[in-house]
Amino acid sequence: MSSRIPRSIKSKMRKLCSSEDSFALLHFKNTISINTFASSHCNNYVVSYPKTHSWKQGSDCCSWDGVTCDRFIGHVTALDLSSSQLLGIVEVNSSLFLLRNLNKLNLACNDFQGSRMSSKFGSMDTMTGVIVHCGGHWKDNQFIGLNSFACCIMNKHDINLKYNKAYRSKNHTLNTAFGDPWESFKRLPEFFYMLEQSNPGTVTKIETDSENRFAYGFMSLGVSIVGFNEVIRLVIAIDATHLKSKTMGCFISCGM
Repeated sequence: MSSRIPRSIKSKMRKLCSSEDSFALLHFKNTISINTFASSHCNNYVVSYPKTHSWKQGSDCCSWDGVTCDRFIGHVTALDLSSSQLLGIVEVNSSLFLLRNLNKLNLACNDFQGSRMSSKFGSMDTMTGVIVHCGGHWKDNQFIGLNSFACCIMNKHDINLKYNKAYRSKNHTLNTAFGDPWESFKRLPEFFYMLEQSNPGTVTKIETDSENRFAYGFMSLGVSIVGFNEVIRLVIAIDATHLKSKTMGCFISCGM
């Protein structure tokens, strides 16, 4: 007899979002406005869109954009609102602090109009990683070392942040912002697709070997093809940067 549970039954077993967390998220949505320019100061390769548009009363908040829930208890555990075109001020009594099981929060690449980081972010027992700024739209935004950061948090917010927790938060932030090399290579198709959509006429191609590993990537922007069509010269040199790590292959560059 098979002990496997059919997928249809598994989906029904998933706990729906708790009413308390749904209320907290909807209340936060109502305190923030949407502005298409609120995320324009961030990386141009990051596509911004209003994730909170999918947040509607009466629907399961675990299915909303940017929301991750624990499937067994239905509480919100992670909230990614980066590049969501959010404009406004995060109050010190924000309903986000009602999310008792929240452990990851990303509010980067929005415009919070000089909001100050509340001390409640550090006092949440479950919180392991917070990303709250991108481009200086929070007050006192600066890059400092871990020890200095811990001292800063203590002096400004009277929160004792241990070095190990600061170190884990730093690594989580870096991985979230940049990703590891393996994840970066997996996102190449997405990156090339975005280039083609934003630059009409662009030609891109990704080649893999017989084992479906990355071999090389080719890219030619449409404006270059059109602009230099009459005067472009023949390729006279080709150079390859060979990759010797887990992701083997090479990047090809051409000289004219």
